Amino acid sequence: MLSSAKPEDIQATPIASFAPTRLACSVARLALMQIEYEDEDPDIHRIFESELAKHGAPCRMKAFIPYCTGEVGPTSERDT
Repeated sequence: MLSSAKPEDIQATPIASFAPTRLACSVARLALMQIEYEDEDPDIHRIFESELAKHGAPCRMKAFIPYCTGEVGPTSERDT
C-alpha cells in the first residue's frame, strides 16, 4: 500500500547532517570483512565452483587462485 504523504509533507535530510565518522567506521568495518583470495579457505572456493557448475558456468579464477580447477579467465580487472 502506498503512503498517503504529499510531496510537501516529505522532509529531506541535508547531506551535511550525516556524520562522516559514522560513514568512515562503516567502510572500515566492511574492509575488515573482506577475505583476500590467498587467505580464503579452499573449501569455500570448492563450494563456489560447485554452485557455478550447477548453473553451467565455469569458474574463471585460475589466474588468481592456484587451487581453482576452472579456466584461467581474465588476469586483471582491466581484462574483465
